[in-house]
Amino acid sequence: FCVRRDSEQVIIPSDIKHINPSCFSTSKKLQKVEIPTDSGLRKIDKHSFSFSSIEYFFIPRHVCQICESAFARCKQLKRVEIPHDSELKIIGLNAFIFTSIESIFIPQRVEELCNFAFFSCDKLKRVDISIESKIQTIQYESFHGTSIESFFVPPSVTKICENSFAFCEHLR
Repeated sequence: FCVRRDSEQVIIPSDIKHINPSCFSTSKKLQKVEIPTDSGLRKIDKHSFSFSSIEYFFIPRHVCQICESAFARCKQLKRVEIPHDSELKIIGLNAFIFTSIESIFIPQRVEELCNFAFFSCDKLKRVDISIESKIQTIQYESFHGTSIESFFVPPSVTKICENSFAFCEHLR
């Protein structure tokens, strides 16, 4: 599987299980990534799409891990779709830092929401977390500088770290 660095669109075949580190990083022309709903993708590695121009991303059901800075500084990224039956367990350090995401669903199997996961996503207004969520800790500065208006803390949460919601001026 090979893609030119100047591609505007990429189709990830359903048999791909792992997107390697920095695979599409700094692909400034990359705007669209298509992944079939029956994808076997399990891991989106660190910096996979960082600094690209993608606008939308579908996280397939079998993805367990979104690694460090996977979508960091994708300033055009407004929408990330995660299915309700997702197997996602880890949203890594800086995973979506400085994106333009407007809302995000965090599925119930997520156990780790790492430091700075949504740091300075200033367009992020809505975070939906399953009441059956397995998250125990909302890590350091996870939602710092977002525009979230309200936040449901699931019963599984036992710790909210320092500055998790710092500079969330619209949070009620």
